[in-house]
Amino acid sequence: MAKGKLHVTVTMVDFDSLVGKTAPQIYHEFEITCRLSKKRIIPARVKWNSYRVTREPDRITIHLAWDEQDIAFFSFARCLPFR
Repeated sequence: MAKGKLHVTVTMVDFDSLVGKTAPQIYHEFEITCRLSKKRIIPARVKWNSYRVTREPDRITIHLAWDEQDIAFFSFARCLPFR
């Protein structure tokens, strides 16, 4: 188990597509993002047995937990508009 908490943020150009999704659908997006990444986003040593999703205006965060203690945070953030 990790001693510190891991924070990972992924900037999404199509953030609005996540806004209407349910917590299991957002967790599925997290799994897809982790699998498609060339580097391991969440280290193998980090294990979790539950999660919860919190929403803010420009960020959706998945709290990965082990026995109700948050051990890692994975966020989808809105991308700043291009000029």
